[in-house]
Amino acid sequence: MNTPSTQPAGTVYDIGYQRYEGPREGRNLARSALFIDGIKNSLGIGRGGWAKILPWIFVAPPLGTGLIFAAIAYFANQTLGAEVSDAIDLPENVLLFQISGFFAFLFAAVMGPELTCPDRRNRVFDLYLVRPITVNDYLASKWLAFLAIMLGVTVLPQLALWLGSLMAVPNAVEWVTDEWLIVPRMFASAAVLAIFTTAFVFLISALTDRRAIAAVITIGVIMVLPAVLGIVSAIAGLGSVTGALVSLLDPVGLPSSTVPSVIFGDEFNGSSILHPAVPLVWCAVLVAAFCAITWALYDNMRNR
Repeated sequence: MNTPSTQPAGTVYDIGYQRYEGPREGRNLARSALFIDGIKNSLGIGRGGWAKILPWIFVAPPLGTGLIFAAIAYFANQTLGAEVSDAIDLPENVLLFQISGFFAFLFAAVMGPELTCPDRRNRVFDLYLVRPITVNDYLASKWLAFLAIMLGVTVLPQLALWLGSLMAVPNAVEWVTDEWLIVPRMFASAAVLAIFTTAFVFLISALTDRRAIAAVITIGVIMVLPAVLGIVSAIAGLGSVTGALVSLLDPVGLPSSTVPSVIFGDEFNGSSILHPAVPLVWCAVLVAAFCAITWALYDNMRNR
């Protein structure tokens, strides 16, 4: 007598699937693909027309301001002469950083969440981690991609001002020789602003998987907090210890005004009380804290 088998029975059908036999590039290809995808998302490439125009709405004003500053320097030199032009307090790099920094934060608030929020909302982030990349690969690739874009956003207005100033002087070689420190200071200040905004917006984007909410939170912070701190600073007085400490808590003013002032050797709010190294160290501490919290949030998502 035959006893029925307890093993499950089934039929295997060949529907044409084949194993991949091509080259296996591994994690490096995955990292570069994420980096390139982050660049495209930041600039709206591969999306609709409005997504391509939106980034330039925030890039055009600071770039135009840099060109205006350059034109002022050029016409002042041509009409008033080099000696009179040097004596006039013309718009400089720090003032341009103050203006461009605000638009850089707006750009980051709107475009930064595009790199990470849709991945989590559409459950793509979980697929990324199946193999071969890790959380570190994902965050580093996306982070560096947006940092590259932010470096362009922050340095382009400064380059426009520098080139305009170069054309305004009668002896370009002598001016470059005398003012050569402007270039490294300009790139260092732009790098600080780009790194800070990237770390800040990635932290906010890690708190929600909705792009609109992340953008609103970021814009709310950069609009409301500086205004409140400005009122506190005005009440306490610019030369007080409270006013100096308040300037370090401004998420917009710290990387776009205080730190560039230190780098260019100008006075900043609280310069009579704080050592110039304090804003630099505090800015580095904030960036490190933003990155650490962001990584911890993503590591927690992986373990859920």
